[in-house]
Amino acid sequence: MSSFGRVTMLALVAMMSPASPALAKSACRGPLKKSCLRTLYQCFNAKGTCMTQDVRGTSSSTATSCWANGAKLVYELGTATGGSNVIDGQVTTITSKGKTCFTGPVTISRDDTSLITTTTWTVSRKKHTWTLVTDTTGAYSVTCPNGKVEHYTVEELGGEASQCGGTGSPCTPGTCP
Repeated sequence: MSSFGRVTMLALVAMMSPASPALAKSACRGPLKKSCLRTLYQCFNAKGTCMTQDVRGTSSSTATSCWANGAKLVYELGTATGGSNVIDGQVTTITSKGKTCFTGPVTISRDDTSLITTTTWTVSRKKHTWTLVTDTTGAYSVTCPNGKVEHYTVEELGGEASQCGGTGSPCTPGTCP
């Protein structure tokens, strides 16, 4: 898998695995039950099958994930130049009704072998900011708007996400409308 493909996959797992309920559900258990991520995903209503379309350009690349109900996640990533080990980008999520849920910058750090070492997202919604940091070990750290830091593994997020209203599964390659 290419470096951009790994970035896209990490990004999508990071953003889509956590819960996305509009209302608290009694079936939600485990680490997401009281997570500040529930608020972050309150408006994002991705439902149905999902596809991800990668479009590579000379100065940037875009991965768009789209769901059957029209919800989208757009991930734009600049290209590293001159041996840079940092790539900057932007993430935006859009509801099925076309409204922006949350948006913010993304910074990806790489080591000298071009492997992704960390991805840092700083996203905002209604004047609140969350910082999500992922790494290649499968660890996620989330700094909540109130300063609380939550830690998760891929297994925790993947296993509990579907119970809490999250998509819980990765998107397949395809074309978005």
